Amino acid sequence: WCLTSECMDQAFVVRVTELTLLGGSRSSEALGFSVPDITVGDYSLLTFVLSVLISGVLVNLAMLLSDLIARLLFTHFDAAKCSLPSVLPWPDPAGNSKPFDVPVPEASEEQLASFLAFRGVALPATDAARREAAERLLHNHEAIGRFAARGLSAPGFPPVAAELSDPNAAPAEEALPVVDALLRHTTHALLDGEGDAGAAALSPDTLSGGIEPRAAAASLGYLRDRISVPRDMSYPAARQLRAHLNGVIEGVGAKAAAAAAAAS
Repeated sequence: WCLTSECMDQAFVVRVTELTLLGGSRSSEALGFSVPDITVGDYSLLTFVLSVLISGVLVNLAMLLSDLIARLLFTHFDAAKCSLPSVLPWPDPAGNSKPFDVPVPEASEEQLASFLAFRGVALPATDAARREAAERLLHNHEAIGRFAARGLSAPGFPPVAAELSDPNAAPAEEALPVVDALLRHTTHALLDGEGDAGAAALSPDTLSGGIEPRAAAASLGYLRDRISVPRDMSYPAARQLRAHLNGVIEGVGAKAAAAAAAAS
């Protein structure tokens, strides 16, 4: 490593005898003119450090640009456009495939189970899926509550290209108790299961009073739209959690509407 200007001058000087011209000739006279010594830059220690810093900045900018391009190309995926076949293609000879005519959001549990079984994937039972979703909420409840509270705050800055990604957002601290109550109602409904008990857990009479429908829709909707499969939980558990989050949102709205009607 060169740490003095004299060393740098000697290391970064290209002389005539070091040039290869005309297919291997080292003589500049073969061209009919003389080539003076070529000095490549003023490589002082300060210049060297600045060049390293500038190179690092340019590399990071290139990485950010490639990340932006990748997000624009590969992260905008509309699950509502995915479909399942209403009739399983079995047997499926060439030229006799079945149409995929059932949108995934409209598919029943039976249709999902049949198609996944056809593809060799076992779909967990509904009770097991609900318990898994409740366990995921309880396991990391504080962080999940803060994450959902982002829906009640301003978008983060600087923004990112992916529509549902907001790593710079901060939670609305004043809304954390309300969000915690909403997630407790969601977990309660998941654990109560189907039937009368599950319906009662989501009924307006059971839900806490004084919660604004906007707060419920913004926070729980923010969480619902960002549940990742399989990172956060399995697909059946994610379906159950999204459905119960929607149930709490609807229940809060119905409770507020009933209170407003009674007051008028």
